[in-house]
Amino acid sequence: MKLKATSLGALALLAASATSQAAPPAQLYADWGVDPTVKNAVVQLAPGAFNHMFTFILGANNLSTVSTVSSAFSLLGTDYVSIANGSFGLYAFGADNLAGTGDDVVIPGSTKSFGNDVFGETQLTLAAGSYYVNVTGNANGTLGGKYIVASSFVATPPVPEPQTYALMLAGLAGLGFIAKRRSS
Repeated sequence: MKLKATSLGALALLAASATSQAAPPAQLYADWGVDPTVKNAVVQLAPGAFNHMFTFILGANNLSTVSTVSSAFSLLGTDYVSIANGSFGLYAFGADNLAGTGDDVVIPGSTKSFGNDVFGETQLTLAAGSYYVNVTGNANGTLGGKYIVASSFVATPPVPEPQTYALMLAGLAGLGFIAKRRSS
């Protein structure tokens, strides 16, 4: 009898810990490399929580667009492919230069939600540096879930400083002065 009570207690403890588990730790899904232009991934998921990272490095200022959408498939009231509580955000690496650690900084305005056939997108300008897109959620369909993360990065030319314009105008004035002096 004591063995049965101990076994039942262990099973109850195991069941309680299984239902109260937090999201899994972030997992590197893809490294998009240095200065990517267009990158995307189609991710098929087994049922359960997921937490994926897509890392990349930008060498110059970029206008960046990141979007995520999930697809759903239901038939006769059963969700076969579905994602609940999907979200993504864009993060800058912290001082330790490692993705997914506590010192990473979320880029303001980059966190969006997505779900079944719901599209999330963010567009912003990023400085040179190391970044990652973090996609999380719960694949709650009978067969799991599926999402697509897509991004595009367009280098933005630097804007000239006012001193540059002043120096250019001074040079043109000097050329005008020399041309006028030669003509007279």
